[in-house]
Formats: sequence, structure tokens, C-alpha cells
Amino acid sequence: MQSSCKRTGAGLRTLIAAAAVLGATQMNTAEAMESAGTSLYPGTQTPQQQNDFLLRGDGAVHVWQVRQGGPTAASVYVLVGAGANITVHIGTNGMLLVNSGKEAMSDQVLAALKSITTAPLRTIVATDASPEVTGGNIKLGATGKSVTGGDVTNLIGASSGITAILATEAVMDRMSARGSRDATPDGAWPSSTYTNSTKDLWFNGESIRLYHPPAAHTDGDSMVYFRYSDVVSVGDTYSSARYPSFDLERGGSFQGVINALNHLIYDVMIPGPQNDGGTVVIPNYGRVGGYSDVVFYQEMLIIIRDRIQHLIDQKKSLQQVLAANPTLEFDPRFGATTGNWTTTDFVTAAYKSLSKKAPTRGRKGSTP
Repeated sequence: MQSSCKRTGAGLRTLIAAAAVLGATQMNTAEAMESAGTSLYPGTQTPQQQNDFLLRGDGAVHVWQVRQGGPTAASVYVLVGAGANITVHIGTNGMLLVNSGKEAMSDQVLAALKSITTAPLRTIVATDASPEVTGGNIKLGATGKSVTGGDVTNLIGASSGITAILATEAVMDRMSARGSRDATPDGAWPSSTYTNSTKDLWFNGESIRLYHPPAAHTDGDSMVYFRYSDVVSVGDTYSSARYPSFDLERGGSFQGVINALNHLIYDVMIPGPQNDGGTVVIPNYGRVGGYSDVVFYQEMLIIIRDRIQHLIDQKKSLQQVLAANPTLEFDPRFGATTGNWTTTDFVTAAYKSLSKKAPTRGRKGSTP
């Protein structure tokens, strides 16, 4: 897959940081890397150091091209470093975003968007209700304009003058509920919601399908599949930088994450030769991936789930499960001892989730 990285900040440090985010391995000179304090030679950074960078960024927003469009085909980009990764879909009808990033990064996001297109912003799809996903809704939304038909624009309270915001009904409920930890000003709320397992859009000459996996990261997740571009934004159900984050208080579950990955693998994604290429996967956090990345992640989680479930069946306590280290061989790649989602946090949440109801194991590792 060809890539193009565009500088959205000043200075060599920003360029090198962007290259690190995108997995690039070549720079002009070794001296330049030494002077910038960043080395891209293989083996110079541990996986956890790389993951920390992918999760926290460098304070700048970087642009990564995923698909090159044409006269009638849309182009797809990813903005990295604004909080949750932002997918950008650009074509003849305008621009659609998946996520809007953190509120504090909105100015940088707008500058990055202007660097790649002058198309109007029509729609923002929120993969969940977290502030790193929806924080830019108000500022970014005010710059665009939704598309409406008939005399809808004459109705009081119509949102035709701003960008449409689309999410599941559960996201709307949380963002609009007084006293909710996800409560936001009404300008950030979704202007359109859905409750079914799927919702279909037609935009930029392309069919776009939204999938609502029940009880995965939360009970209000959306995954967005651009069918012609063959790109899917998967929210927090997959990450190249950490174990999956699922929020039990918001209706998430360990098994629900596995079920969502099963759906991606068996019903959505199509692999290329030797499982390389094919459908492109954009997580909320981490590098852009493909079919084999998601399969590895799914199989890892099934192994960890079965280990923890076996210990639960033996009446082991949470402390005994943590001491057994059920994630041992995967920790160097996905584990963390600091931050807001450590390995201990993941195992604890998995234990609590699986203790509620033991899953029925099958070929796909999913419940019936």
C-alpha cells in the first residue's frame, strides 16, 4: 500500500514523528535522526515505547493517505494524533469524518483537513461517546453543512446549516443525559441516530454501511465500512497499540469485543494474497492494519478469554487470576504498566465480564 505523509506542523521533529506514527523506516540521514532525538532503526524502541507514542501522539496532527481516489472515486485519509484516529472520506459530495478527535486538537484538525481538501464537511460519524471521539463535534461541525431535501431547511431547529452528526441512540442518550459522565453541550449531540444492527448511507458515489456491535467496547459502538474503498473504521474493537478497552459501566463486555472481531473477519473483511492487502482496518488507536492483524488479535483474545474462564471455573479470585498472568506472552506487544488502560485494568475487566456469564465456545469463539 502506497502512502503519503504531509507535514501539518513546522520543523524536522514533526516530520520524523509523523514517520514514526505511520511505520516508515527511511529518513534522509542518520545525523538528522540523531539531532531530532528520535531513532527509527529496528530494535531501538520497545513495543511499549512505540505503543505509548501511538496512544499519546506528539502534540501534532499528521495526515496519512489510505486510498487514492479519482474523478468519480473517493479518497480516504487518516488523521493521527488528535485523540482517536479520524478517518476522512473525500469525494464529489464533500467530506465525511469518522470521529472528530479531542476538543483541544480541533484547530489542528481543521488545519490538517484544509491541507488536503477544500470540500465541505457534510457528516461526522461518532464511533462512541468518549471525548477523544466526539470532542471536536462542535468546532468542526460549525464549519460544514449537512445535505437536506425538500423544505426541511425551513423548519425551526433544523440543522441544515451545520454538519450532520451520526451515532447510535445509546451515544445520544449518554451525551444528552444530565449528570452523565459523557454529558456535553447540545451542539455536540448527534443530529441523527440509529438503533438497528446496521445503517446504510450513500455518499461520494459509495455505499457506506454502519455496524452496531452490541456490548463490545460499549453498548453504543459503531464500525464504519466504506464498501467500494474497502476500508473499515472499527472504533475501539481493535487496536495495534493495546489490549481492547471495554467499559463495563457503559455496557461493554469482553465477549462482545470478540464477537465484533468475529463479525469483521467472517462477514466484512476480505483478505488479499497471503492475507496481506485487502480490506484496510483503521482503529481508534494505533496503526492502520489489515486482515491478518485482526485475525491475530482475535485469536489472542480467545486464548486469553479461555485461560481466564478456566480459572473462573476453578473458583479462583481476581488476585489469583492476576497472579497467574494469563496474558504473559502477549504483554511485550500489547501490555502496559502505565496509562489509563494497563494490563491489570484489562485482566480485571475481563475477569469481571466473564464472571457474569461463561461464554459458549465454538469455532469462532463466540456466544450463540
